[in-house]
Amino acid sequence: EAERSLGECSQKGEARLPAIRKRILRIRDLLPLFGEWKRAEQAFAAAQREAQKAQEACRLAQEAAEESAARQRKLAARGEELEESAASLAQLEQKKEQALVRKERLAALRKAVGSWQRETQELSACQESLAGEMENYDRAEAEYGRAYRIFLEAQAGLMASSLEEGQACPVCGSVHHPSLAGLPGERVTQADVEDARHARDEAEKRRSAASWAAVRTAESCRQREERIREELQALAVYAPGAAKADAQEIVQAVEAALSSCKKHLDETEKKRKEASEAKQLLTENRKQQRQEEALREEAEERRIAAQAFLQE
Repeated sequence: EAERSLGECSQKGEARLPAIRKRILRIRDLLPLFGEWKRAEQAFAAAQREAQKAQEACRLAQEAAEESAARQRKLAARGEELEESAASLAQLEQKKEQALVRKERLAALRKAVGSWQRETQELSACQESLAGEMENYDRAEAEYGRAYRIFLEAQAGLMASSLEEGQACPVCGSVHHPSLAGLPGERVTQADVEDARHARDEAEKRRSAASWAAVRTAESCRQREERIREELQALAVYAPGAAKADAQEIVQAVEAALSSCKKHLDETEKKRKEASEAKQLLTENRKQQRQEEALREEAEERRIAAQAFLQE
């Protein structure tokens, strides 16, 4: 029975062999197509990956271009601020120069006022000296007049002492002498008179020298004061009642103006440095703008290239 069953199976197997052979032959014919399919599948997968890469590159390029454009806008806005600040550099340089000149003139004016004060004190001393020399001259002149008068009186007394009644007077010619001149109580010689005259002449010289010194100093003071007040007007420094202000008031006004000038100079110098720095930063800013423009153009080129690849 077993042999019979085995034979039947063998017969059935042999009957199926042709169909199996055909299937094997068909599979063998399909193998090249399967290989092509696998290669196509791999190529498709690779294309998908390349497309994904291109999409990512396009996205990154777009973001880079937008970020670069945003940075450019910020740089441009900052550049406008820097240009405005840098544009004031020349004006600030001029203001600084003007402030320096004003400071120098105010310092010179303060020095001139100090000289004027000292010269005013010198004038007071000259005037006091003149007053003293005038008193000395008046005393010397009075002393000379007194000595001369006494000397003349003594001469008349001596002449009268030798006159007799009926003898003609050598001065008036009269022969009658009802009231003869007497000798003064004080004895003054001709040498005394000469000494008094010499003392008077010396006092006159000292008085003239003191007078000339006072006049010269007064004129110098006047001219110096005139120049100071002209400079006060020119520099627009007005002391209280500037036309009549004394030296101390003018000193206070000049000191206040000088302090204000120094403050203005410091502020101007600070702004000038800021403008100078802004000018340097502006140069760097423009360089950065050019760099950002180059980066944006490069990113835009990458985006266009990636987009073209996706459209192929």
